[in-house]
Amino acid sequence: MKLLVDGYALGAQHGTGLTRYSIETVHTLKQMGHSVDLLLGAAATRANAKVLPSVVLQKLMADPPRSLFDTPVSELFEIALAMVRHSLSPLGVAADSARPVAFDQAFISADSVVDFDDFAAIYNSNEIYRAAFVSASVTGKNLVIKPPHGAESPDLFHCTSPLPVAMKAIPRVTTVHDLIPLTFPQATKIPLRRYHQIMRAAIADSAMLCCVSEHSANELTKFFTVPESRIAVTYQSVDLTSYVELLTDSFVSTVLGEYGLEHGGYLLFNGAVEPKKNVDRLLDAYAQSAVTLPLVVLGPSGWMCEAVEDRIQCAGKSGSQKVIRIGFLERLSQLAIIKGAAALCFPSLAEGFGLPVLEAMSLGTPVITSDKPALIELVGDAALTVNPYSTVSIAAAIRNVVNDNRASAELSLQGIERSGRFSSEQYQLRLQAAYEAALGVA
Repeated sequence: MKLLVDGYALGAQHGTGLTRYSIETVHTLKQMGHSVDLLLGAAATRANAKVLPSVVLQKLMADPPRSLFDTPVSELFEIALAMVRHSLSPLGVAADSARPVAFDQAFISADSVVDFDDFAAIYNSNEIYRAAFVSASVTGKNLVIKPPHGAESPDLFHCTSPLPVAMKAIPRVTTVHDLIPLTFPQATKIPLRRYHQIMRAAIADSAMLCCVSEHSANELTKFFTVPESRIAVTYQSVDLTSYVELLTDSFVSTVLGEYGLEHGGYLLFNGAVEPKKNVDRLLDAYAQSAVTLPLVVLGPSGWMCEAVEDRIQCAGKSGSQKVIRIGFLERLSQLAIIKGAAALCFPSLAEGFGLPVLEAMSLGTPVITSDKPALIELVGDAALTVNPYSTVSIAAAIRNVVNDNRASAELSLQGIERSGRFSSEQYQLRLQAAYEAALGVA
């Protein structure tokens, strides 16, 4: 099967959850034997064919993915130009054909998480994604792009997140991760009416919707009218096979040593620091627990994080407890920090899936997480679950995992076993079924 995959979040340097999902999905599709094309949306209006690869690569690797909601004023002119190029029509929005992009490794060096050799063909359509966000927020309709002239058309277009972009005459599959802006609106600055319009457009013309959990599927049907026949719960996968042999005790110890850490001698939060991750209560619970292991906060700063980041900087400056802040790390070092932790503490208030939890379980790290539906669905009985609004509950779990070595060892084994339910092989089967259903619907 020939597939087209969006590149909206693929090159984000600080590795958002969407980026990790996109990468894992591309790897999965290659393992399944499918031919995969990539559609990028870099601003490259005036670049000729020779300069285009460099311009696209610079935008892809240097800029985080931006939506309508966080586009700088200085870039609005480019968006306006893209909208003029893509032009409104009575039936919705039409776009130019995508332009082929040829990355020649002999001339253009790409130090990135993206292996361009994974793709049979790469195309760029100027500002397609941000132009689509602008259009859909107003019209509630998709931006429709034509297959590249003279190129072999894909059998399916897989949007790895809800993007209001469609390809003319090509069935589309869209992954829905969560509806947190609607179910947990206090955790976001996204204008909700516009978000609803964008989601409505992305969902409307999708032959199948791949949800990353039963919980996300249930939330989807509460806010949008979608027949169950168009929803497939595919979950996510994390394939750490290529990293495991590199995560030797020696390597892990070397990485930990850079931050003054010892194997099994610290607690870990892994994720973006933002309201829904509940880091504020985790800090309170950590203080209440009175455990002497340091707490490491690993990951990028998200939105609305300033107050919590200030707390982290001030926390643990005196007394027996210590909070260590580590920002974004490259993948292997990040996994070493996860593997070396006494436990992952992830009392999130809202998740569509919970990728940091699955990564920790896969590496045998005990997990403390919240009793929210998606996370319960993920961990089953293989983690300590807590009321994320109760610092008493979180603190008790921290003391339990630190002071009870036997319980901690059991959680490690149970987590490894549980993670097998979300293996790459299982994801392949679920994804293939969704694709076949989409082709049947089309």
